[in-house]
Amino acid sequence: VLGYLANNGPNLQDFVTLSLIKLVCRITKLGWFDDTTHRELTEDVTKFLQATIDHCILGLKILNQLVDELNIPTSGRTLTQHRKTSVSFRDLCLFKIFQLGLTTLKQLQTRQITANHQQEVILGEQALALTVRCLNFDFIGTNPDESTEDVGTIQAPTNWKSVIQDPGTTDLLLDFYANTEPPRSNKAMEAMILICSVRRSLFPSDKDREIFLGRVMSGIRELLKNQTGLQHQDNYHQFCRLLGRLKANYQLSELVKTEGYLEWLELASSFTTQSIRNWQYSTNSIHYLLALWGRLVAAVPYVRPDTGAKGHVQALETHVLNVVECYIESMLGSVETVLRSEGALEDPLEDDGSLMEQMDRLPTICRFQYRSVTNIIIAKFDPLMDKYRE
Repeated sequence: VLGYLANNGPNLQDFVTLSLIKLVCRITKLGWFDDTTHRELTEDVTKFLQATIDHCILGLKILNQLVDELNIPTSGRTLTQHRKTSVSFRDLCLFKIFQLGLTTLKQLQTRQITANHQQEVILGEQALALTVRCLNFDFIGTNPDESTEDVGTIQAPTNWKSVIQDPGTTDLLLDFYANTEPPRSNKAMEAMILICSVRRSLFPSDKDREIFLGRVMSGIRELLKNQTGLQHQDNYHQFCRLLGRLKANYQLSELVKTEGYLEWLELASSFTTQSIRNWQYSTNSIHYLLALWGRLVAAVPYVRPDTGAKGHVQALETHVLNVVECYIESMLGSVETVLRSEGALEDPLEDDGSLMEQMDRLPTICRFQYRSVTNIIIAKFDPLMDKYRE
């Protein structure tokens, strides 16, 4: 089947190619321990990547399907059989496939691949999808819930640390994000979220982890300063997820020690208030930003005020008040905006899912500056109550 794909794949219709790829990957999975040739599929597919551009695209599609096939349990097989095959694939092939995805991106970035624009777009999409699939692999058999967008800790194996720690990896993904359009750019941002979520113990020392975090924070600061790609809805949503994820995976004591933390805090505050004011376009993303502020304020009691950037607690207090005040004003203002739209806009206060997510985060943030937030609420609501009574 692989030989047939090599000879005829580029000329076949998409649905035929896809069915043949699925067949190859299913046969490989079912015969994984029966014949060593099945375990050599990655090596065979590497030859596709070194042939024509069409063959390279085909090779990346095969690898994408292979990672999916070995990651997702097949009906009719026990979970034990699945895990045995999946773990063997993880140990023998997955890292090589991850590197192939990144190498293809690097070749696209440095123009080592000569292709037309359409082919470059497809290669970029397939290579990024492969990178994301490898990072999303169920490394330790926890069967994560795929219905949720919230990323847990990525349990990448120890031998992956050289690639994940390499400054070139984060630079490559951020460069791809900045210089492409969706869906490539938001896939690059999704890969960044996953790389930022790797387990703490992957780094040999706290110093290595600090350097990695500093690099990520610097990249985020540049994106916030220049608003790079954030006019696209898909990019914007993934970027909000990255900000929300940052505090979930790193402690506040680590964040405050990074270079430019106060500037990052100010930029994040400005981005949050801007997003809340433009709630029509960001309803499904606001709760990620509120999660970031909720996690930041919840960690303050555990960090000494003299740790890291000078005056970081006072800066956080100021920015949190701005965020809360902006949220209250925007939600109050949304009532009139929705009424004036005469049904053209959806009411954010009637979107139960998003509203519940936001309400879960808000109390923690408000309690951080209880008296000040109370004064803001009273100042907004007392005149409205008087107006209502009249």
